[in-house]
Amino acid sequence: MPNQQSETMALLSNVELEEPASGLRQKLAEAEAEQRPLNIKLGVDPTAPDLHLGHAIVLQKLAEFQHAGHDITLIIGDFTAKIGDPTGRNKTRPPLTDQQIEANTQTYLDQLGKVLDLTKTRVRRNSEWLDRMTAVDLLQLLGNATLAQLLQREDFKTRFGANQPISLHEMVYPLLQAYDSVVIEADIEIGGTDQLFNNLMGRTLQRALRKRPQIVLCLPLLVGTDGAEKMSKSKNNAVGLIEEPSRMFGKIMSMPDSCLADYVRLVCGWPDARREMVLEAMAQPNFDAMKLKLDVAETVVARFHSPSDGKRAREHFRKNYQNKEEADHELVPISSLPREARLSLIDLVTHFERTFSKSHVRRLVAQGGIRVNGQPVQSADVPFEITEGMTLKIGKHKHYRLTYEIISDY
Repeated sequence: MPNQQSETMALLSNVELEEPASGLRQKLAEAEAEQRPLNIKLGVDPTAPDLHLGHAIVLQKLAEFQHAGHDITLIIGDFTAKIGDPTGRNKTRPPLTDQQIEANTQTYLDQLGKVLDLTKTRVRRNSEWLDRMTAVDLLQLLGNATLAQLLQREDFKTRFGANQPISLHEMVYPLLQAYDSVVIEADIEIGGTDQLFNNLMGRTLQRALRKRPQIVLCLPLLVGTDGAEKMSKSKNNAVGLIEEPSRMFGKIMSMPDSCLADYVRLVCGWPDARREMVLEAMAQPNFDAMKLKLDVAETVVARFHSPSDGKRAREHFRKNYQNKEEADHELVPISSLPREARLSLIDLVTHFERTFSKSHVRRLVAQGGIRVNGQPVQSADVPFEITEGMTLKIGKHKHYRLTYEIISDY
């Protein structure tokens, strides 16, 4: 019993939500009595080519279960990717082609291998069973949920209240994802806290179809480098697992100090003693946040590349950024602005950074994170004149010097 208790506590580290309470302890006891490993499920839809540090938190928890001798089943949602998980979205996700899904799948597997031992991981594609589903099968599956249940999802509730469209195929998504748990007979499903509804639907559907219900473990969401929103490539605040080491290092150095505690707890993978010592030191008035941020950035690069890459990235940052007011500027031709153009900062920044939203640019301005010709910009909306050779600094690692190449109408 003491061994089982310590194993339970270790596997629950960093877990934010356990449903039901004490579910993991019960599952471990069940597996021990039956002399079998637990079957741990992670479902991923290959909707984008790259994984980021937020995904690594969940992957690390899977690796801990793997090291404890349990089985990992990775579900590649090649079928459900065509629908798109509506979690956190205020509009329907555009559909992907089969070619895009397959390309993203191969990239995912390469990146998952940075954390998981893929030789000991079962990889299944949910097209194996969902492609074979008939209309009758689908209707019978839908009979296990109600519209009222589905509208409890926060994103559906928000969109419904705002009179924004919700496509019927989006509402089917949670049930299809849940059916994956039925097919593989998952004991545990792991995901971020934003996946709680989907994962609990798996538990509900297993019970309805007379399977032993899985328990759900949710890991916290990692704040992105903007220090404001969860890490996401669509929000341009993500650190990719396969980004070039110096760029990965620079992105971590650009994040606000307020993010440091979460990165120490969730990303670095330091031993418990070191992690607790660092977190205690952070509460002291003379704490050196810059030194810790350098250590965190080097640790992350070393973890997903190599220790030598971490050291080189740190030295590159020291030489090129740490002791300079400005880094060397990248020369960027303006190919679609007339020479006499007067634009707001929002227009200029989004001209080069197509993924930036207007609200994101305004946040950066409010934080003093955008400079023109070395001076912080006070307003994102007031027009100013674009001049040859003007410098634009966005955050700490994007530096542009503007030059005219082709003049045409804007």
